[in-house]
Amino acid sequence: MRFFASFGALALGLALAACGDSGSGGGGAGAGPSTGGSGGSGGAPLTGEPIKILNWNLHNFFDTTEDPENSEDDSISQNEYNAKLAAVVGILAELDPDVIVFCEVENQGVLDDINAGLDNAYTDSRISEGNDPRSIEIAALSKIPFTKVVSHLGESFVVEGTVAPEFNFTRDLLEYHFEVGAQKVVLLGVHYKAKGPPDNPDKRLAEAQRTRAVADELTAADPSLGVLVLGDYNDLPESPPLDAVTGADPVYVDVASFIAEVDRWTFDFEGSLELIDHQIGNPVMMSKLDETSAIIQHEGDVDIASDHAPLMATYYLE
Repeated sequence: MRFFASFGALALGLALAACGDSGSGGGGAGAGPSTGGSGGSGGAPLTGEPIKILNWNLHNFFDTTEDPENSEDDSISQNEYNAKLAAVVGILAELDPDVIVFCEVENQGVLDDINAGLDNAYTDSRISEGNDPRSIEIAALSKIPFTKVVSHLGESFVVEGTVAPEFNFTRDLLEYHFEVGAQKVVLLGVHYKAKGPPDNPDKRLAEAQRTRAVADELTAADPSLGVLVLGDYNDLPESPPLDAVTGADPVYVDVASFIAEVDRWTFDFEGSLELIDHQIGNPVMMSKLDETSAIIQHEGDVDIASDHAPLMATYYLE
């Protein structure tokens, strides 16, 4: 594992929140009065500071310069870059998340441009080079300083119950640690193997199993820790990778399960609306979730910004 310095028993059978307009759950982004949300998994009123957490695959957000030393590097025109940046910034300005975990950002310059477009509202900005040769990285912006960021880039692992082949993370598994009051939180940023071509479902499963193992290691060390596994899983609910992360004893829950079914998708695959981006939390984090706040944004310039839709929810932390 590497550390990076700073730059600046629940189940999916829980009742779904009532639906609103397209792109929203029962309340919409940041729903819930300032004195507390509508209640987490226990149904009690929520208290504490509302923290909005968003994850979004920005789909090949390259800069305008190709790297001559990397034959797999790509670039986009200045006009394409400007249009994409404006669309991304517009959506984020509307949703106003406190912490963002991105997939498919090329470099720090792109991340800085996003932050600049948001009036540098995010004091912590993190990106690191992962295993993908195209340099589509996992990155984060946060208004809350991260206490540490941990990479699992060099790890190798196998599908549980086997001895070979060995896999590593397609991009990385990144731990983003922060605190609000006495509550410690870790966001596990993921971007698993795409379905192809060529597909490798065993690799995707192994990545998910290793992710849950890391989450279990963290919570064994600190049972009060709130954990979210968020990002692009490249797979659907109840698939083997999702089952590996949701697991058992304890069950983790997908925030998207609280969004009306008609809106519960993040990717349009040839007309099939699929939920492949997820925000899956442990019982501690789910107890702090304002269930009415969960939203997958489909409105505005999302189609210009990316072929994925962003997922956001509000947690009351203290």
